[in-house]
Amino acid sequence: MVISKRKAPDFLATTAMNVQFGMIGVAQQVSAGNKKIKENSVEDPAGYIANVLATELGQALGINTIMSTSSVTESTKVNELSEQYKDADLLVDVQTVGWQSIYYNTDWNNYRVIYNSVFRLIDTKKKTVLLQSKCSKNQDDKENAPSYDQLFENNAAVLKSSLKAHADACISDFKTKMLNSAS
Repeated sequence: MVISKRKAPDFLATTAMNVQFGMIGVAQQVSAGNKKIKENSVEDPAGYIANVLATELGQALGINTIMSTSSVTESTKVNELSEQYKDADLLVDVQTVGWQSIYYNTDWNNYRVIYNSVFRLIDTKKKTVLLQSKCSKNQDDKENAPSYDQLFENNAAVLKSSLKAHADACISDFKTKMLNSAS
């Protein structure tokens, strides 16, 4: 079994100010977001999710070896992924497809963190997807939502905590869906 490795997608830091300017605003969101991610060494949750799922799948299937790779993939095509990771029978592929901080529509001073990912278990020999699931998590606790500054202060501790909670919830969702598809 091997875990795919991907480059983190752009992180959007959406504020009431930069959302007003269409495509220029999106460019500002991406620029500000990626800067915050880099400055605060925020990890893409996909790697954490993939490692947990691969470990648990390995235990369930009796697979002792989980190979690591330094090869980064940009493909989402099963045939290309199967070829790239052909040295393993199974590929655990988790991809972050969107992550951002954004203000609440009715409260421009407080922010939530949104996280979206896709999980696939791919049989690289047969070039088929054995399991596939999507996960979307959105912080709904408006009453305790942080300000923009609070989200990124202390090395982005609140952002990291929110992303970890979303990742753990996605792991739980993915495991439930895996169990349901196995029965």
